[in-house]
Amino acid sequence: MKLLFIFPRLGQKGVDTGSTVVFKKFIDQLPNEEIVLLSVSDYRQRKTDWTSKYRYYSFYFFLFHPLVIKVFKKTFFRSFFFIFERTIYPYFVNKKITKIIRIEKIDKLWVYASPDTIPVLKRVFKKKRIPYHLSIHDDMLENDYFKNKCSKYIKKDLLFLLKNYSSCDLISHYMKEYYIQKYNLCHDAFNIWSGFTQTNNIGQVQINKKIKKIAYIGSMGRQEEPEAFWQAIDIINKGKSEQDKIEIHYYVNVLNKKRLNKKYTNIIYKGLIPNKEVQSILANYDLLYLTMSFAPDWAIVSKVSFPSKTMAYLESGVPIITHGPDYSTIIKFAKKYKIGLPVCTLDSNKFANSVLEYEKNIQLRKKHSENIKNLVNSELSFNKKFPTLKQLIYSK
Repeated sequence: MKLLFIFPRLGQKGVDTGSTVVFKKFIDQLPNEEIVLLSVSDYRQRKTDWTSKYRYYSFYFFLFHPLVIKVFKKTFFRSFFFIFERTIYPYFVNKKITKIIRIEKIDKLWVYASPDTIPVLKRVFKKKRIPYHLSIHDDMLENDYFKNKCSKYIKKDLLFLLKNYSSCDLISHYMKEYYIQKYNLCHDAFNIWSGFTQTNNIGQVQINKKIKKIAYIGSMGRQEEPEAFWQAIDIINKGKSEQDKIEIHYYVNVLNKKRLNKKYTNIIYKGLIPNKEVQSILANYDLLYLTMSFAPDWAIVSKVSFPSKTMAYLESGVPIITHGPDYSTIIKFAKKYKIGLPVCTLDSNKFANSVLEYEKNIQLRKKHSENIKNLVNSELSFNKKFPTLKQLIYSK
C-alpha cells in the first residue's frame, strides 16, 4: 500500500512541530517507496534532511507567510483571508493533489487534521472517494480558538470527515469519549497520547537536593498560567540565597520571547532546541513545566487535548510540574501515572508552597523519575504503539 501523508507545514530548521514531531519516527519505519509527503500550506519551498529521504511535495503560497498573515488579520481583509484560505485555496489545491494521487499511484491518504488540511481533504475525498486515515490532535469542533479563527468552515468540514474516514487516531481517550458523547462519532478511533515516546533508553537522572533549574519548551499558550508560575518561583527565590535561586529556562521561538516578563530576572530565554538534542538537554534539569489553560472559554481544549511536548518531557526522565485545572488532561495524566507535581491553582502563594514541599521530598521526586522511565518503556513506548497504528493506517 502506498500512502500520501498530508500535513500543514514544516517547522523551523532542525525543529519539528505538530504532525512531524508526532509521526516522524513512525514514518521513518516505513519503506521509503510506501510513503509520499505533502505540505499544503508552507510559505517556503524547501526540503530538509528528513523530507529529502522521501518523495516530497510542497504547495507554496505567499499569503501563508507569517508576516502576511499578521497584516491581514489586523486589517479589514481579515474575513477575505479566511474565506480564501478555507474555500478558494482548497479548490485549486484539490486539482494538484488529485494529480499527485494519480502520478504516485496512491492507495490511501493519511491526513494530520488542521485548519489548513481539513478543507483540502474534504474536497479531495468528494472528488476521488479515496480512503483516508485521519489524525486529530487538536479539538477543532468546540475549541474557541478555531471557532474564532475559521468559524463554520472547519466544523462543517470536520464533521463530514469524521463520518467518512476509514480509520482514525485521536490525541487522548478523553477526546474520544467527548466525541462519542456529543457527536456519536469516533467509536473505533485509536488513542495515541500525543504519539509515543521516541526512546527506550533513558539514562540515569540526577535528582538533586535543591531545585535550581526548571525548563519549558515549545510554543506558549495564554499568559495567565505562566505568569502565576513565574510569580510562584519569584516568591520562592526571595527566601533563598543567591546561589540557591531557581532559574526558569524557556526554549521558545523569537515571537514567544517577547512574552517573557522581563521583571523576573530568573527567566532566561534559550531559543529553540533541535529535536535530536531535546532529550539530552532536558535531562540536565531538576523539573520541567507543562501547562494548560484555566480560562472558561478554553475548558474543552483543556479537557480533551494533550500537549505533544509531553512525550519529549517524558523521554528525559525528569519529573514534571503539570499546571492546569483539575479537569485538564495533563493533570489527570500526572495523577494517574505519578510523574511529578500536579498544580491546580493560579494562586502564586499556593503554587510556591507546593513547589517548596516537593523540593523537600527528594525521595518522592526520585520515585516520580522512576515512574516516568517505566511508563516510557511500557505503555507509551514506540514498540507498543507502532504495530497497532500501522495496522490501522494500512487498513482500507
